[in-house]
Amino acid sequence: MSWLPFLANSTLGRLLDKIVDPYLNLFRQGPIRKLAFATGIDVSAVIGLFILYFIQNYALNWLFNILYKILG
Repeated sequence: MSWLPFLANSTLGRLLDKIVDPYLNLFRQGPIRKLAFATGIDVSAVIGLFILYFIQNYALNWLFNILYKILG
């Protein structure tokens, strides 16, 4: 919530934390955690968005094409 600090302790901020943090915590492990501690920059949101973009644009399209060929 660093990008909207006034929302951090609000009801909306807590709701967003409950929704977003479990997903971002997947990317806050291993070398990315070390990078964040060393530089002070958390890139987990960028990686998370990139993964969602990849799934939406490539993986789902590929899956639908396979299902279309099998069922259609």
